[in-house]
Amino acid sequence: MNVNQPPRGDVVRSIRRVRDALSFVVTLGCLTACGTPDDVVEVYPTQGKVTFKGAPVVDALIVFKPVKPLKTESNQDVPNPTARTDADGAFILGTYSPGDGAPAGEFLVSISSVPEAGVDKPGFLAPKNKKELAKKKTDLLRGKYNNVERSGLKASVAPSLDNPPLQFELK
Repeated sequence: MNVNQPPRGDVVRSIRRVRDALSFVVTLGCLTACGTPDDVVEVYPTQGKVTFKGAPVVDALIVFKPVKPLKTESNQDVPNPTARTDADGAFILGTYSPGDGAPAGEFLVSISSVPEAGVDKPGFLAPKNKKELAKKKTDLLRGKYNNVERSGLKASVAPSLDNPPLQFELK
C-alpha cells in the first residue's frame, strides 16, 4: 500500500460526494429551467366544435391568440392554447398540455384545415411530403380562417370550470 494514497474507502466516499453534489446541481437546474407553479396561469376547461357549411371539419388546427398578451407572475409569455378537431369536428383546447384548457380572457381565433403531411383524413388528399402538400388545394377552408388577425373569429373563456362549448360555424 502506498503511503501517499488515501485508503480505498475514502476514495469511494469522495466519489460519492462529488456524484451527490452534481446530482443536486443538475436537479436544481432542471427545476429552474422547467419552471415553478408561478410560471403558469390558471387554465379552464374549454371545448367546442368546428363545422363548415354544416359538416364537421376534421383534423383542423385551432389556435387561440389572446387579445391582450398573457404573462405569468414571473413575466413569461403564456403559450397560445391550441387543439385539433376530431372526426366530429370537436376539440378540447390545451395550453400547457393537450386538453388542459385555456386561460380566461378574450381571444382571436385561427382555424386551418390542412392535415399533417402523409396523414390520410376523410375528405382530404393526403400528400406524402410538405412540398406536395403546399401544391395541392387540401385546405377545405382555402386559408380564409388561418390567420388570427384576418379570420374574424373571436372567443371568450370565462374563469369557470363549466364553460359552455364554443361553436365555430364557418361558411
